[in-house]
Amino acid sequence: MPAAGVRPGELVLGAVMRLAWRKRPLALLRIVRRAQMTLDQLGDKTRLRLLVAGDGPRQEAMAAYLRRHAMTDRVNLLGRLDR
Repeated sequence: MPAAGVRPGELVLGAVMRLAWRKRPLALLRIVRRAQMTLDQLGDKTRLRLLVAGDGPRQEAMAAYLRRHAMTDRVNLLGRLDR
């Protein structure tokens, strides 16, 4: 039985990080995009969803990347969360 909020056939990934240059948050988005493209090419119906908790100077660049590559429905930038 899937966890609450998870659709059948969906794999939810999570990342908690400071969205700074040295943490390479855009590389994470490229990896998820490439992984989804590979699944699609293989005919696998699994949909990836990424939840990113954290904020920092690269947050707007990440949001722009998501818009440019039509990933806003699969990646949620949650911002800063309290413990």
